[in-house]
Amino acid sequence: MKFFKVIIILSTLLIFTWGVIYIYQQLTDYYSLAEEKVVIYNKTTNHDTLTIIFIGDSWATYHSKYNNQLKNMVEDRLGIPVNVYSNGAIGAKTNAIYYYMSDTIPPFGTKDLLNKVPDYCIISAGINDAVAKLGTQNY
Repeated sequence: MKFFKVIIILSTLLIFTWGVIYIYQQLTDYYSLAEEKVVIYNKTTNHDTLTIIFIGDSWATYHSKYNNQLKNMVEDRLGIPVNVYSNGAIGAKTNAIYYYMSDTIPPFGTKDLLNKVPDYCIISAGINDAVAKLGTQNY
């Protein structure tokens, strides 16, 4: 009888220890910082100027006043000419942002920016969806 009590206690301790280790791994993975990835621009493209566009919601709209700052920072870092463009719609939800990507009508249409064939496109979307409590079933 004593042998079974020892086996049960050891099994319980083993399962408890495994559970604590598993939960610890899950929490550290969830709360750890994202891995930094260094992106190196390939200068062997068919043009000499790097083009970056920023489209989306109000973050993209209000970013336009910082286009020159971003342009100067990237030019200093890479040593090549850079063009930065941004446009967005204040309060736009994701479905509207996608609609504006095929629209050229000012002030929200971003098709003209996409027609510049940018090297990088930053899309700011989702915050207004979260505020409106829209779920994935909306799309």
